[in-house]
Amino acid sequence: MTGKRKEFHNNWQRFKDAPDEMFEEHEFEELMSWRVDHWELPSSVFCLIRESNTKTGKVQEHVYQRPGFAFKKILSLQEKSDTEFLVCDAAGLYGNLQNPNQNDEPTDD
Repeated sequence: MTGKRKEFHNNWQRFKDAPDEMFEEHEFEELMSWRVDHWELPSSVFCLIRESNTKTGKVQEHVYQRPGFAFKKILSLQEKSDTEFLVCDAAGLYGNLQNPNQNDEPTDD
């Protein structure tokens, strides 16, 4: 093995020289809809959680393969008062989920 990689031949000049009629025009809204509304997670990923600290502005992303660990992380994030988070899975995008057991008024149980 020589250690030198084989150069990848690309055809950028061919595309640059092509007439505009060869390319289909797209509206901005169409591109945004395609890129933003249609995401795909790999089959090995259950969900992605994006956590942002409201005081420091620090953002962390957590990727989970198993639902149990993701649910535990969501429960721990719900208890933090200075944290906002989004959850993305194959079905949708969810933001700042509230803990159903967390009420403003104490209960008499």
